Amino acid sequence: MLIDIAVGDSITVTNDEGAQICEVVVADASGSIDAGVVGHRPNSDAAGLKALLTGQDGSLQRLRKALEIRRIDLAAAGGLRLFDPTTPPKTNVELTVRPRLRQLRLP
Repeated sequence: MLIDIAVGDSITVTNDEGAQICEVVVADASGSIDAGVVGHRPNSDAAGLKALLTGQDGSLQRLRKALEIRRIDLAAAGGLRLFDPTTPPKTNVELTVRPRLRQLRLP
């Protein structure tokens, strides 16, 4: 699933059944993968998502094309792994897009 979000938008991911792993890859408007956009550091290489997209499942063709159009290259993906096998049912994680601050250099 690919979702376009902007600064201030939030997405809540719910682990309905519990014990399910979820991988999220966040990219900025230029297509650069950056978990910092939602205030996190990558904690996985998004191997599950990469495996799905390199497989032969035709139902993922639209997602592959959408990633290509947005110039999102998963080869260098640093993903967010949400949840683990011990996660209880109905656990939520909220991801909010943060504004990027520019670093000022003083003379």
